[in-house]
Amino acid sequence: MKTNWQKIYVHDELEDDDMEHWFNFKANGKKRTNTDEAQEYDEVSINGRKYGFDDRGVMVSQWTLATDSDSSIATRANQWKYFSSPEDGARVTKGWFRVVAPMDDNDNTFRSDYGQVTFANTDATDESERWYYADGSGNIKSGEIYKIKGKYYGFRPDDDGEGKGGAMLSGLVLMEVNDEGVITKVWDDDVDSDELNDLIDGTPSEILTKYENSDGNASLYYFGNDEESDGAMKTGATTVTLDGETYHFYFSKTGGAEGRGRGLTGVDDEKYIYKLGCRIEADRDDKYQVVWVVNEEDKDDGPVALQPSGVRVMKMKSSNFRSAANRDHVGTEKITNTDGDPVVMAKIEQMWPAEGGHYYLVNTSGNVQRNKKATKDGDDWYFYMQDKDVVLYTNNKNLKEKVEKGETGRTEWGDYLDEKNPQKK
Repeated sequence: MKTNWQKIYVHDELEDDDMEHWFNFKANGKKRTNTDEAQEYDEVSINGRKYGFDDRGVMVSQWTLATDSDSSIATRANQWKYFSSPEDGARVTKGWFRVVAPMDDNDNTFRSDYGQVTFANTDATDESERWYYADGSGNIKSGEIYKIKGKYYGFRPDDDGEGKGGAMLSGLVLMEVNDEGVITKVWDDDVDSDELNDLIDGTPSEILTKYENSDGNASLYYFGNDEESDGAMKTGATTVTLDGETYHFYFSKTGGAEGRGRGLTGVDDEKYIYKLGCRIEADRDDKYQVVWVVNEEDKDDGPVALQPSGVRVMKMKSSNFRSAANRDHVGTEKITNTDGDPVVMAKIEQMWPAEGGHYYLVNTSGNVQRNKKATKDGDDWYFYMQDKDVVLYTNNKNLKEKVEKGETGRTEWGDYLDEKNPQKK
């Protein structure tokens, strides 16, 4: 009589072929077997490792459905368990493993009658290896931000629409997370520099459409730039390099899985402005960038602090100001200065009312400017500011109007400010 582990050559009726399988026999000679019809296998601990045995007594291996052979449940990652190779068989217990998602064609499932339904069809079809994580019970994590050894990681939801369910997220990711830390939708993973620029600039594009479809509930998260070595969520001030370009981000570093890591939108201590976590900076050629910031929940409020929602941040094109001014748009004034040059003054808030928000000016480092006068940009026009608000944009810094003898005219840019704020006359 044999006991313990035995590898036996048998005829496998499921595969209709002669095959070798591992069995385990107790001290009394009885083979270990599953007797519960509601589950696919019976799991036992042998020498400190977890093994599963089906109703034939065969040791299960690789991807195995946890409850039964009904493929209708195979679309949920937590219905699968991953055991080691057919020569090992020990279940992955509370840890990371990198494999191809289950599918019969890949020959990486315990049985060949599970069908083609899986929680990660795309990855399985492409035979793309992904990082997965199993908890102490062998359950595969999916659709949540989960804390592992003091660090947070993100795992794609089963029904992510991309066929990559359960996979560890990496890189810059546009997604939605609810108040319980559940990832409800991954709109785009591994966001590149072009996609990021489209999001921040508001350029019509596929990724901007995805963000708009989220009704503003999505934000950017960053899980490192190399899934092989680092997939942990980043928080706080973070520098991200994409396609050779460097970007500065700020991700929430407080709270638990429900809020941590979210790219914040708003004004940070009157120093920087962020959109979806990315600091807005002027292009080198432009030198300065106008940014409109308004708190939608309280448009009459004061300075806007960093918030996860309810704040709109929009980059304003200086070319639009110039174009409107040259077309005699509402809020423009044209004079001839004392040098005899034609001067166009664009009154920003009259052209585009701030609706209770502010028009800020940032430089190439993203620093919010204050009380700037005659600040020349890359297009040789000049910005004038009152405190932190951009009020004038003009093609000439000499705003003294040339007047005929006996007539009066505007002599300095401050006259407009006095009109805008009568209490400061």
